[in-house]
Amino acid sequence: MKRNYWEKIAPAYDDEIFDVLHNDKKALIRSEIEKLASPEKTVIDIGCAIGKWLPVLSLLLKK
Repeated sequence: MKRNYWEKIAPAYDDEIFDVLHNDKKALIRSEIEKLASPEKTVIDIGCAIGKWLPVLSLLLKK
């Protein structure tokens, strides 16, 4: 891809490209996390985003 493409989308990159939490309209990912998470488990949020799922995970692991 050309540099000007990335320069054009850069201002909205976090919201448009990597806001999976916001775009999980049917809560499919959140549902799977809720099934698997528990205070007895260790978790890590790694991937291509900036840790937007950590608030979801932290609420489930505090119980």
